[in-house]
Amino acid sequence: MLEGDVSVYVEFTPTHFPYISRTWNGEQLVEEELTTPGDYKFLTSNITDLTEGWYIVRESVTYGSRLKTSGTVSILLMDGRHLQPIMAYTSVKTAI
Repeated sequence: MLEGDVSVYVEFTPTHFPYISRTWNGEQLVEEELTTPGDYKFLTSNITDLTEGWYIVRESVTYGSRLKTSGTVSILLMDGRHLQPIMAYTSVKTAI
């Protein structure tokens, strides 16, 4: 049992990042689904070669050099976060 003045610090690190996936047919919304990515990495400014997979921007990221992608790269931006690439190239299929 704790007695006296006690301070407790708790840091919450989410492990699931739900997002709304929307599909358009060129004219209107045809499907909307709440989903979560599978395996992912947190995107930081020192990662400049994005290979196939999911990346999550939890802190705003600005790149001072080119951003290379290969395969299907999916990027989720957490609320209020920004991704500012200078230039992207070698992109086969990129979804942002």
